[in-house]
Amino acid sequence: MPLSGCSFDFSSVLTDVSTMVKTARLVENVGVGAYLGAAHIVGDATFLTAAASIVTIEARHQAILNIMQGVSPAPQPFDIPLLPNEVLAMVGSFISGCSLGVPANPSLAITTTGTVTVGTSLQFSSSAINGSTSGFACQMLTGGMPSSITLPIDQCVVPPGINGPVAIWVTSDMQPLNGDAVQRQSNASLPVQPWPSSTSNRTRWDPWSPTSARVCLPPRSPRPLRSTRVRP
Repeated sequence: MPLSGCSFDFSSVLTDVSTMVKTARLVENVGVGAYLGAAHIVGDATFLTAAASIVTIEARHQAILNIMQGVSPAPQPFDIPLLPNEVLAMVGSFISGCSLGVPANPSLAITTTGTVTVGTSLQFSSSAINGSTSGFACQMLTGGMPSSITLPIDQCVVPPGINGPVAIWVTSDMQPLNGDAVQRQSNASLPVQPWPSSTSNRTRWDPWSPTSARVCLPPRSPRPLRSTRVRP
């Protein structure tokens, strides 16, 4: 059923052109990921075809906004499929007045200051992170990765060779997250996203401000071992 009563407020990020473009880029990237991540739950072929006709337009918008920020219009051959709770972790703060029927993952902000590049240590803050973080991991996914790059949270650094949008989770264990949204179990949250882009042979990270960068997960219940494991 269609949602009703929703209000959308982007006033907090319409303060200047630079912030607006960054937020629009985030929203378009998340929009593309949302369509991809929801495709497997759409059982009606008519609705699925309609959604497919929209996601192609969203991808074009995404490419234009990438160009406006001086990065590659299509930095990766695949986009990142996002689950509904992951999408809301990133853009739920802009929506009010209605029940979406999906609990949002807790949000996460990257608090690292200064230039973020290969080798930079990433720091995080979230209401879901309190007390000891022993055993916690940061997990990074880009489009097309079979599974996440998994690092201890106190050794979470920007790795070399990553270009384009990057989704970051904080998890309470070191088990990699599945890059396939159909297979991924996520009780946590989604991307605080720096959206890195390649310029020549370097990776350049463009971290979002805490208002537009959302992500993080709370401790998860134990999961059974999967028969197939993946790696980016």
